Amino acid sequence: MVILLMPGIAVAGVPITQITLGPSQSGDAVVFTNTGSGTQISITGTLPGGGVGLTGNGYVETVGTQGTYTFALSGTPTLGSPTNNVYPVLMNGSTLTFEYYVGSSWSTSTNEFGGTVTLTTVSDGSATPQLDAILTVTSSSGIFSSEWPTGQTSNMDFTVNLCPTSGTCGTPPSNYTSIDSVYLSEGGSTSGFLSSGELLPSPVPEPAGIALLGSGLILTGSLVKTRWRK
Repeated sequence: MVILLMPGIAVAGVPITQITLGPSQSGDAVVFTNTGSGTQISITGTLPGGGVGLTGNGYVETVGTQGTYTFALSGTPTLGSPTNNVYPVLMNGSTLTFEYYVGSSWSTSTNEFGGTVTLTTVSDGSATPQLDAILTVTSSSGIFSSEWPTGQTSNMDFTVNLCPTSGTCGTPPSNYTSIDSVYLSEGGSTSGFLSSGELLPSPVPEPAGIALLGSGLILTGSLVKTRWRK
C-alpha cells in the first residue's frame, strides 16, 4: 500500500522525528539592545490573531505536514557574561510562549501543541547567532500528542540571521553589528529575522544509559534462570 503525504494534511500514527522551523515572516525580528544596565532580548512583529510576536511556517519531518509556528514574549530576558562567545540567557521572570499548529488557526486546529520556552544560551561570533532553549509543553493534541505530550520538556534551537547595517535583510551579510559589539557598547543594538530552527521530541537515552538498561535486563534474566533451576 502506498500512502501519499500532502502538505497541510496531518497523518496520525506516523512517528515524528522533528519539526523544522522556516524563516519568520517579513517585518518580524529578534532584537538585541544594550540599555546601559544590560543587553536585552526582545521581538517585533505581528501575530496572526493580533499582538506582538514572530510567525512562520514549519515542517513536520516524517509526516510531511506543514504548519504554522508563533513566538510571543512577555518580559525582558537579558544576556549574562559570555564565555567563548556563548552568552547565558537570564529570563528574569519573562515568559516566551511557543505555539505550533496545522490548519488555518490555533483555535480551530485539532493538531497542535505549545508551551513555554526557556532560553538557555546565545552563541555569537557570526552573522547567524544560534539560540538554544527548552520547551515545556502545556497543551497538545492530534498527531503531536505522542511525541510532545503535556508536561514534557524538549530541546529546541533556532538561528537568527542578523540584518546588515545598511541594506535589506536577506542572506548573511558581511556588514553587520554582532551581538558581541552590542554587549560591549551602551546604546548599541542589532536585529535579524528567525531564519531556521528545529524542535526535537524528548531526548533519546544516552549510550551509557542504554548499556545500563541492557545490563539490568541481563541481570534480571540470570536471576529468573537461577530461580527456575532451583
